[in-house]
Amino acid sequence: MTIHFQPAATVRLLTLDSLIPHEHYDRQHALTLAEKIQFEGIWNQPLLVDKSSHIILDGHHRLVAAQLLCLYVIPCFCLDYDDNKIIVDSWRDDFYVDRKVVRQAAKGDLLPIKTSRHHYAAIFPKQVFSLEQLKAGMAA
Repeated sequence: MTIHFQPAATVRLLTLDSLIPHEHYDRQHALTLAEKIQFEGIWNQPLLVDKSSHIILDGHHRLVAAQLLCLYVIPCFCLDYDDNKIIVDSWRDDFYVDRKVVRQAAKGDLLPIKTSRHHYAAIFPKQVFSLEQLKAGMAA
């Protein structure tokens, strides 16, 4: 049996320049993602970010896609990064990652691509925003 927690998160439209990455990204993947989002004309997967620091927990490629699409704001689920329901580990066997490593990397010495992995047992409600709304910086 799988138990899903209701997310202790709210969706907020945050400016791109307020978001803080902690790892590098693959430019080609970001370009492909931007093309897909542009074709669909909607944004339907908010980033996961820490509600107080705006460190990106999940969505580095989506941030770059948003920059390529010249969006002003981007939908984000804002979580409390100290919530013990958020599990932090690494995609890589050769790299140890925890909250402290992520917070340190966010200060400028970014981790390699696809290093950190954040697990959060929650079902996030579907959110759909038009690209025009996000370019203008307004909610639906």
